[in-house]
Amino acid sequence: MCRANFYRKLLFSAFFCVSCLIYGQNQDSLSDQSFKYLVTKIDSLRFERGSDLNWAYINAYIKKAKNENHLRNLYHSYATAIFQTNHQKMDYADSAFWVAEEINDDALIGDAYDLKAGVHYDLRDYKNALDYYIKADAVLSSTQNKFAQHNVLYSIGVVRLHLGHLEEALRDFEATRNYFESIDDPNHRLMLLRTIYRLGEVYQLKGEKTKAAALNLEGKKMALDFGEKYQESYFNLAMGIDGYWAEDAELAIQLLQKATPELSDLGDFDVVEKAWFYIGKAYARLGQEKEALESFEKVDELFQEHGFLNPQARGSYEWLIDHYKEKKDKDQQLYYVNQLLNADQINAHNAQGLSYQLTKEYDTKSLEAAKAALEKSMNSKLSVTMSLIAVFFMLSVLFLGLFIRRKKENQQLTKQFEHLLNQQKKSESIEQPTEKTIVISKKQEIPEEVVAEILRRLAKFETEQAYLNPKVDLPYLANQFKTNTAYLSKVINSQKEKSFTAYLNELRINYLIDLLKKDPTYRQHSVATLAELTGYSTSRQFSAAFFEVGKMKPSDFLKRIQEEVGVIGENAVAAFE
Repeated sequence: MCRANFYRKLLFSAFFCVSCLIYGQNQDSLSDQSFKYLVTKIDSLRFERGSDLNWAYINAYIKKAKNENHLRNLYHSYATAIFQTNHQKMDYADSAFWVAEEINDDALIGDAYDLKAGVHYDLRDYKNALDYYIKADAVLSSTQNKFAQHNVLYSIGVVRLHLGHLEEALRDFEATRNYFESIDDPNHRLMLLRTIYRLGEVYQLKGEKTKAAALNLEGKKMALDFGEKYQESYFNLAMGIDGYWAEDAELAIQLLQKATPELSDLGDFDVVEKAWFYIGKAYARLGQEKEALESFEKVDELFQEHGFLNPQARGSYEWLIDHYKEKKDKDQQLYYVNQLLNADQINAHNAQGLSYQLTKEYDTKSLEAAKAALEKSMNSKLSVTMSLIAVFFMLSVLFLGLFIRRKKENQQLTKQFEHLLNQQKKSESIEQPTEKTIVISKKQEIPEEVVAEILRRLAKFETEQAYLNPKVDLPYLANQFKTNTAYLSKVINSQKEKSFTAYLNELRINYLIDLLKKDPTYRQHSVATLAELTGYSTSRQFSAAFFEVGKMKPSDFLKRIQEEVGVIGENAVAAFE
């Protein structure tokens, strides 16, 4: 939402034209093309962010501008590069700023400050982002570009909103709304919708629910009138939150669940965290504990994946801590205490010492006290358990009834084990595109060339067993494939008929099962070692993935494979318990 001037900076036309023959052209020949040609080609690949083909055009654009000493085109080539990389953003932003100063044009210098601010914002370095946005505002105020001035003012408001400076953010958004609604064109209308959404967000945080609901309803109607599908999703999110506060939990769930798929496609994961938090709150209000638990766990999954927690979603962990405290599950309680402490530390660091004020049921001091008490209790429990081991063996006959009750469960586990042991490992290779995949490509509006390239890279990914790399997740793999997460996810969903997470888990667990069947030495390893071997960062994630694929715990599988083969002692089994 904050990067509203994305397309303005790129200055590209809007059509798609990918030429496969370009792979045969080298950078020197490309740099002989006109600037208009290069810009058009880059724009045609704007949805293939970071691809080799797109970078060939961008590098040619930079080289041509340097060779011809065309500073304005050089500036725009650096600005273009910023949006095509995740690793060198600041380098390109610094280069763009240097060129703007060489040209000595206030409009470009202000735009360059805006670019640097945007890079800091993407890194969640809000203090420096605010500093550079204010510098951009000061420079642009001397120009005639009112749209650029109010774009920057909008960005200042967004950063202040993140920092909890609600009154200042409110003034910024009211000023930008007055300007954006004064001119009727697509760019101004889009920024007007974004401003109204942010105003509603401010009023929600200020507790002025009636004002927020009225603004969000107005924005939803405007988004429908303007045909702005993605802005409609943001207003569905906002109206879902309004519904929760109006105590209409069912409406809240309906609107929030409608918003999350498109917001996920946009990659706005911290907003999706907020959506799942309110979905969980709404289910809890309806007394549907299972659905609430699943929703709050979604927040934790997103936090694990992206390393950032939307401050409004913080209450997810408070609910989870209380839930497992009531269930007397100290392991899970301690896990979520640690997750909340970690999230608070990251958010406080991102705010760079500025305000991180929230209404907290658990503050840092109380969380650390709870953590210490849980750890002490669990250690005491372990000591008592060790002391009672001798008594346990003497009374083992009393567990005969339990054994009988579990007989049926063990029979089911044995059946599942035999299925895993005897099944022929299915080929996971991706076939070349067929008429079916082409139809799927057209239905999902993915270029056929992109589908084919993703399928080729997936086949190589499986053949080389790259799925064992612990860094692999959807954003990482999309970056490696030089594509975006939405395309990669849709191709996997259509080709494999499963989600990316299920696809990755199946590759890893099938690999491990095959390894355990073929090589007895691996059956002596602990869960932690096998988790690391298959690319999981924690034993908990590994065990959950194994159960999802194999329908049994890894400890049960190992125990039965040892009994079947009879070559490894009980010590290896104990390592899995």
